[in-house]
Amino acid sequence: MHPAGPHPSAQELRKQYPRLNLERALPWARRIYKSDKRARAMPYDRLIAVLAEVTGSKANHLRQEPALRGPNPDLAQLVATLRELVPQQGLGPAPWARRIYKSSARDQLRAMPYKQRIAVLAEVTESSEYNLCQVLELRDTDPEMAQLANTIRSRVPQKKLETPPAWARRIPNDEVVSAMPYVRRIAVLSAVTGVREADLRRDPALRDIDPQIAQLVHTLRGRVPQENEESPTVWARRINERDEPELRAMPYVRRIAVLAAVTGAIERTLRQDPALRDTNPEMALLVDTLRGQVPQKDLEKPTEWARRINKLDEVRAMPYDRRIAVLAAVTGVMESNLRRMRELRDTGPQMAQLADTIRTRVPREVRAQPPAPLGLLQAGQRQIESAIVAMRERGWSREAAELAVGLPSGALTAVVDAHGRWLDEYAQAQALGGLTDEQLNSFCQMLEHLRQKL
Repeated sequence: MHPAGPHPSAQELRKQYPRLNLERALPWARRIYKSDKRARAMPYDRLIAVLAEVTGSKANHLRQEPALRGPNPDLAQLVATLRELVPQQGLGPAPWARRIYKSSARDQLRAMPYKQRIAVLAEVTESSEYNLCQVLELRDTDPEMAQLANTIRSRVPQKKLETPPAWARRIPNDEVVSAMPYVRRIAVLSAVTGVREADLRRDPALRDIDPQIAQLVHTLRGRVPQENEESPTVWARRINERDEPELRAMPYVRRIAVLAAVTGAIERTLRQDPALRDTNPEMALLVDTLRGQVPQKDLEKPTEWARRINKLDEVRAMPYDRRIAVLAAVTGVMESNLRRMRELRDTGPQMAQLADTIRTRVPREVRAQPPAPLGLLQAGQRQIESAIVAMRERGWSREAAELAVGLPSGALTAVVDAHGRWLDEYAQAQALGGLTDEQLNSFCQMLEHLRQKL
């Protein structure tokens, strides 16, 4: 029992209700709220601030949690009735809200304003209002829109394994839908497919284009169909490389818009593709020449290809901006990525000479590596010991014992005969920083152990 006095602090709540293993912030906040009477008695704004401090969650996320708002006296009876009428039965919040909305309580819910209806369903299902607002079945749709959506679903049914966005792109081929104004068409497609209107507006394939362009889009899709598992950008490159007269005659901005409408790619992505940019005849000839001189190897990355091309004297002699543009046109790498590659940066003769001078005056330090025998002993200690046992118990020669256990020839001889030289090498390696005291001591103990066995 908690005292009914002052409101609890964040430190008290954190100590009283520690976070469970793998418990996320919002469930932790709900558990604190349900378990602590003093927390439920706090003013709402104070409660949100304290729970945000305890759990590390953002205050605006906590405000979206209906379970933290406390019971609304006006809606408490309705919430209880709906939970009894339509039990959850293992459903998630959104499917449960859909089932409630389709139940006998539908008329009562539909009579409410949209925001109040969402608030009630959020209270019943303990979901956030934001998530329920994304459920299309809970939105207000007039009878005409509902009937139209059902008609379109029957005329253009969704194919097996077809994604909702792909279905939305097919539906405008229907004459009824294509004749609608853009805003109305997007609303209908959203009601039919369940895709959010904001996502549909970002789809270039659904934008308004004039009849002439629409005919060209249809023609290009027929002439150059998308191949299996081909990305929209690669499809756009193939269409562009076909040298379609109508497409090549367009200004750059319009051509990109058409390619976006054909492939469904985002225009911004296509503008960043060097292979789709305007190139004058001189540049096109130079690109073809370089591709012939330095063809891309199998499995070679475009950036590695650009590095190889950059080693050509004729390419290195170009001004930096020109060279980057040429490499982008040849390899398809974005210019911004090429500019970040150090090997392609401009270094004039004076800078190159200065760099060589500094490398000579201040050479790069190379840490001394431990001599090879330490690795041999560490990796093959058991093999060496097995060989020693074979020599002692079976009377095998060193060469035969080494061969039997898979040691390199001369390994046992090196262990016994070269121990003095090895110790000198290891002491020198330690002095240069290539070995730690622990490594050196380990080596010495191992060596002495093996010498005694031999």
